Amino acid sequence: MPDRHAILRAFVAVFRAVRGFLRTATAVFLALAATGFLALAGVVFLALATAGFLVLAMVAFLALPTALTEAVNSGLGGFAVRW
Repeated sequence: MPDRHAILRAFVAVFRAVRGFLRTATAVFLALAATGFLALAGVVFLALATAGFLVLAMVAFLALPTALTEAVNSGLGGFAVRW
């Protein structure tokens, strides 16, 4: 049966050699994850901002003819309408 202490020392040597790589790999992974999250958050923000702008534009587009026709008692297309 091999000496357990010798096996343990071999594993410790391997883990010490790999320690720097694991630290760097962890830092790179976290940086990429944060970058991906920020990119996704930016895309979602832009999508919501665009959707909000489109809703506001649609409301304004629909409200303008309504306000104009109610103010002067005329309809769309040049036909006079009295209420």
